[in-house]
Amino acid sequence: MAGLVAFMLSVSPFRYRSILSTALQIPFWLTLVGFWVLGARAYGQDVAFIESEMVATANWLAEHVPVGNLVAAHHIGALGYFDHHDLLDLAGLVSPEVIPFMRDEDRLAAYLDQRGAD
Repeated sequence: MAGLVAFMLSVSPFRYRSILSTALQIPFWLTLVGFWVLGARAYGQDVAFIESEMVATANWLAEHVPVGNLVAAHHIGALGYFDHHDLLDLAGLVSPEVIPFMRDEDRLAAYLDQRGAD
């Protein structure tokens, strides 16, 4: 916006400045509204996915897995928020010791056994 305003002010005759201002504002506002609509739709789809996949899993875990069990999971966000089990993060954000071997299935399985993941 700052560049657009500076460009419009640099045009010397007032008549051209007014025409140029209007001509540039129309696509700007159409683009803004278009991205707002696309963003709202994408946000709604993301929220629906998170609710139906991650939050539903966290709620199921809270109801069906006994308290005190160590749960290993790759996506721990909803689990950490909606469930209160101890978590072992297989993505390495909270458990960074997993990062060097997170793609080695045999080492990862041994690590889960060693940690006692339920």
